[in-house]
Amino acid sequence: MKKTLTMIAVAAIALFVLIGCSDDNSAFNQRFEEASSDGAIHETSRLTPLAHVNGGWYLIVHPYDFGDAATTVTLEAATGSDITASGNGSVRTDALVDGRDYILTVTRDGESVTAAINFTAGNGMSHEYGLFIDGERQLRDSTYFEVFLGERSLGEFQSLYQAIDATFRRNGAVVVEHGLRTVFIRNEPDAIYLFQHTRYIGTVFNEDEAQEFLDTYRFSMAMKSNGAIFHTSYEFHQTSNHDGPDPWKREAYSGGYVYRVAYAYQRPRGASVTINLSEAMLRNADNNTHGNGFNAYIFFAVQNSEFTIDMGIMHGWLMDGNWHVFTMIPDDMPSYGIITTSEYIDGTWHPNDDINIHIRLWEGRVRMVVTNLTTNDYIVAEVEHYLLGGSTTFTMGTSFVPAFEEGRTFDLRNGGYFRNIIYRDSYLYWPGETLDSYTSVPYWLGGPSTYYIIVYGDDTCQIEFVRDSNGDVIGEIIHIDYRIR
Repeated sequence: MKKTLTMIAVAAIALFVLIGCSDDNSAFNQRFEEASSDGAIHETSRLTPLAHVNGGWYLIVHPYDFGDAATTVTLEAATGSDITASGNGSVRTDALVDGRDYILTVTRDGESVTAAINFTAGNGMSHEYGLFIDGERQLRDSTYFEVFLGERSLGEFQSLYQAIDATFRRNGAVVVEHGLRTVFIRNEPDAIYLFQHTRYIGTVFNEDEAQEFLDTYRFSMAMKSNGAIFHTSYEFHQTSNHDGPDPWKREAYSGGYVYRVAYAYQRPRGASVTINLSEAMLRNADNNTHGNGFNAYIFFAVQNSEFTIDMGIMHGWLMDGNWHVFTMIPDDMPSYGIITTSEYIDGTWHPNDDINIHIRLWEGRVRMVVTNLTTNDYIVAEVEHYLLGGSTTFTMGTSFVPAFEEGRTFDLRNGGYFRNIIYRDSYLYWPGETLDSYTSVPYWLGGPSTYYIIVYGDDTCQIEFVRDSNGDVIGEIIHIDYRIR
């Protein structure tokens, strides 16, 4: 199911250069500063905190940084017990404690380096969290990349994705991070490059290893050597026993998006939702180097095992402030008219009106009514197709995704965003006792008919749940933000 769909990141943290020094061991410091190929600790070594493994934050030392020799990582806490980890492969400490100060020691072959560490967790939405090494805040994103073709520099970039795109049609071109290490080689055979946020983690040469990394670590992305995204990590909210989304639902090339998925076998025959679109904000990419920019979608995917039709509203890459009613099946995406417009203020579009979407399904036919709740104007879209019907599910989607040239790498740090999309009064419908009568149930996380919510591209997407006094979900707020850093 190839779609252009949405975004969420609930928390994030950086991957960091550790260039700490110990005055007591100048020989170690000299080795630490020397780039070498023999596995010695050198300037490109990294102590890498990988965010949110089973709810905790951990420090990781990787074998490709420190060679095959045994490495020990010790965090001496000012209060509480020390954290020590050792091994010949990846070394992971116990979970860090929010607000606690540590003295970090990394030891290899009897030599050590130290640094002062402080970790501060955020509240999930503010991005105000991070790691401090020797008093210096470490950023989650790397922000300096240079591209080389042989000895010739092809340019310097603050965005990882712009740098990778600059290697387009330049076989063998490399991307170097902060002048220290190569993080991407165009068309290196079978290579898949692993990143968390935009900091390089490593290279693998089969898809299973890449997917294992993405399934384990939040805010991560895997890039093929042809510049195409293999997959991104996702956040999963389940309301019943379910291991996660089926592989065919992972739409790697669509940027960030959110799916709310209903049970198919319950055979719902309608869906509706109200969107407080007037409170949303939409901004085109600041760094749109190629292609047509980004499209924003709010829609239902009406889907059975043989057929899918997307129905809803969209704001196109023309960035003219107009929201169109649309339907989409393969090779056909008509617009039925403009349901609301927007005001343009300081580079950002602010939609003027709130919207209701109401869909009804019959065998062989589906009808959508989209209503402007300010003017009460409405647009009807109806589609007939012999495959419509049967055991159908209504999946609700939100997205802000690139309309990009095939073969190019779109920039997930381009400055564009689609924020504060507020959903309320969402329902699924079943046929009632009389013709054209229906019964309804709430369509929210934890409701009687919601299966799960998938937040794809969770480095760029966030979701907030609006709850009532009993703690039950009664609404959702979605943010899609391709922040520059």
